Amino acid sequence: VVPTGYVATHLGTYLIRACSRGTSASLAVTARLHADRPVLLTAGTPQLDAVAARAWRYYEFQLDAEARGVDVSLGVLAGAAELFLKIETAADRRHGLRESEFTWRARRAGDGISISMWDDEFASPATYIVGVRGVTPAVFNVLLSLTAMPTVLLPGVPTTLLHSPAGQIQYYSFTTSSPSPLTIAVSPIWGQPNVYAATGGNVAPTASTAIWSANGDDTTSVIRIMPSDASFVLGTYFIGVDGGVSGAEYSVVASTDTTAVRLVEGLPQLGCISSNEWAYFEFVTQSDASNGLVISVTPIYGDPDLYVTSSSTHATRPDMATHQWASHLPGDDEIWILSSDKNYRKQGTYSIGVYASQGANFTVIAHAVDAAQTIQLNSPITSRSPSKPLSPRSLFRLLLPSTGNSRRQRQPAVDVLLSGLSGTASLIVFANLPSASSHAPSPPSPPLSAVAAVDSATVLAISSTEATRLCAGAGDDAGGGGRCALYLSVRTSMSSESFALACTTGVGSAAALTLALGRPLRAVSPPSEYTYYKIRVEKFVDFAITLTPSLSGEGEERGMVNSRDEASMQMFVQSGELPSMRRWQWRTAASTRTVHIRTGDAHFCAMCTYYVAVHSTIATNYSIVASDALTHTTLLPDVSLAHAVEADRPRYYTILRRPSVKAASRLYLEPCRGRVDLLVSTASQLPSAGDNSAQRQVSSTAAYLTIGKGDLASRDVFVSVYGRRAKSSYNIRVIEEGSFQEAAEKVPFVAGGGAKLTLRDVTQSTAVLEWDQAKVADDFLDEAATTYLVYIAPVHGDADGDSDLVFGTVCGLDQTGNLVAELSAADAKTDGTMSYELSFPSSGSAFGYVVNVMARNRDYETLYQHVQLRGGGGGGGGGGGGG
Repeated sequence: VVPTGYVATHLGTYLIRACSRGTSASLAVTARLHADRPVLLTAGTPQLDAVAARAWRYYEFQLDAEARGVDVSLGVLAGAAELFLKIETAADRRHGLRESEFTWRARRAGDGISISMWDDEFASPATYIVGVRGVTPAVFNVLLSLTAMPTVLLPGVPTTLLHSPAGQIQYYSFTTSSPSPLTIAVSPIWGQPNVYAATGGNVAPTASTAIWSANGDDTTSVIRIMPSDASFVLGTYFIGVDGGVSGAEYSVVASTDTTAVRLVEGLPQLGCISSNEWAYFEFVTQSDASNGLVISVTPIYGDPDLYVTSSSTHATRPDMATHQWASHLPGDDEIWILSSDKNYRKQGTYSIGVYASQGANFTVIAHAVDAAQTIQLNSPITSRSPSKPLSPRSLFRLLLPSTGNSRRQRQPAVDVLLSGLSGTASLIVFANLPSASSHAPSPPSPPLSAVAAVDSATVLAISSTEATRLCAGAGDDAGGGGRCALYLSVRTSMSSESFALACTTGVGSAAALTLALGRPLRAVSPPSEYTYYKIRVEKFVDFAITLTPSLSGEGEERGMVNSRDEASMQMFVQSGELPSMRRWQWRTAASTRTVHIRTGDAHFCAMCTYYVAVHSTIATNYSIVASDALTHTTLLPDVSLAHAVEADRPRYYTILRRPSVKAASRLYLEPCRGRVDLLVSTASQLPSAGDNSAQRQVSSTAAYLTIGKGDLASRDVFVSVYGRRAKSSYNIRVIEEGSFQEAAEKVPFVAGGGAKLTLRDVTQSTAVLEWDQAKVADDFLDEAATTYLVYIAPVHGDADGDSDLVFGTVCGLDQTGNLVAELSAADAKTDGTMSYELSFPSSGSAFGYVVNVMARNRDYETLYQHVQLRGGGGGGGGGGGGG
């Protein structure tokens, strides 16, 4: 706001110039001779202004006879201001209106006002006066939005896909007479739509006037209104959906718990359930040509299970006891109902029940085997069904974000991430819908292709130019309204191999991939760029995020980690907004791949969205997973997770079925603190002391269980870590036996001599510690620059030798007692070994000591296998190599 500064009016012409600063801009300019004269508001154009404390600014607008409602919003940029509204009458003065003369007033400073034809005072045609009063000196903008008649939603029937530009609100209404919970779900194909809901006369709810709202940035656009809510009513609810910061395409549905939501083939439908609740959906098939049906549920958070029944007319709702098909695997669930199944119906109704014991938000999709399912941008899809037929093709449709309805307009760039979780998957992108048997190039537009290697990821970057070219050659099946759709065909090398597929576009938070707790994702970090993720946390519980450079990837041998990978990779975490190197609340340290976010942290919050930024100076293949103690976590090969478990509580894991596995695997557990039981089962998802295939007690030294090749090739394997003492911590990982030694030999910086420490000349108070020098296997590191840190920690425990604190090879040294020496490579003896004379103080509380050595070179750290000295009653000593 630029006052001229003149005391008296200057007659004549005023020249106004507006300059953009480096980017294009759209703007509106208003000139006003007297500050108290009303300015005409134009619908959809914000009016910037300023007001002094206790002063007024006035605006006016006209409604025609067709108007059904209006929303006036006040966006306060600085200070505080209040909003008022009235209908102009012949007796009104054009300035100097008093507060008592206004009909409507915003509930709070900075709120807006929405009125509709349901308001007794509403009138059209009419002229309205808007007043803004400064509570303090304030800068603000006023925005006028006209309300059309809301679209009526039928119970459980989703709308067709709708496009909402950024900042534009579309309105709906839903009437219910059922005293059961009401769910309003907005399922985006792309974008981050926000949803608002209200009752009464508020036919056009907004962020400032809604009673209930859900922010699309928080990974889920769903509102659930319980009958116990003070604002719950039997009657009409008004719903507003806007396109968020960058526009969105979505469908919206409203339903009560007594209504099943109708699924549209291939379109994801968002759902929400509380603990021990059911959500029901229906899918109607009418095709005689289909070869089967695929139904899947993907959690956003929680662990929903899937149950299905079928009928020629009306299917009975399934439950745990009555169903024809079910999948209750940890994480994603997928059911393939093939045409050979006796209960399959080409024409009929399938009733789908989704249940979660701890509550969940999820998406559910149903489609014919040969049909494409539509991908939600930035939401990974995981395929891991044990009922999948031999070597099938999975077909996906990607609707490109567009503000127009022409396939020939310029299309946005898209990155397609294909992640092999338990096998090899191939990807081809088509501009036209391929035939049922096609997985090869087809004219007229040549397709794009990429291959994801075993246990790695690949990114197919489709440039804006390439996307525009593909769309220009697309046929009418590319999408409704002439919009562009690309088709992605994914085929695995063997049946039941798992993969994840995700598509991203945009920048910043708009490009953040959604991570569900317990579901890992393999990805590729572009050089010197951020890759963003977001995690929705609903429970007040500790959780961890682990970042691991892959042991295999594009351009690397299996088992090889380039020496620059770990040194160059960093992870930053922040609640509520994007982190960076300069702005974060948690980050990985030089020797730690895991960020632990605990409930006691000052920045912890439940019911929040956490953003993660991964940065690497070079292109790196890696895996990332977020996990908590309440959720099954999938263990990927060669990925080590640092976790904790409470006393007398289990923590569960899943090792995915690997049909192409070449050898048995080892499940390693390395304790950091306390004592745990390690249990494995090939049958029970919840292994326990009385229900397991193998078990092992773990206290002071690393232990492993062998998982047979046949077991892992034919089924998922389930793991439980059971805490025996007050909060135990550990590292857990699974390694294929055939690659274990090969991988160990190729790590660029490893402890020498098999990481073995030796004790000699042991007395009650001294001992000599010896070890081989660390090995450097890459020119990036200089062996002469290696330093060695010697640590001693007292051991406190009980008579059977169970210790409270031990060293593990990847546990870190943040709770390990005292650093007693720091040696360099120059201190090595002539035979290349290192040695140090230890001195142990007498202690009445410690019955022994743990000793370990950390070798450090640049940003790399490697631990030797610890040794322990134990004495009887606080004296004496004994040595033990390797614990």
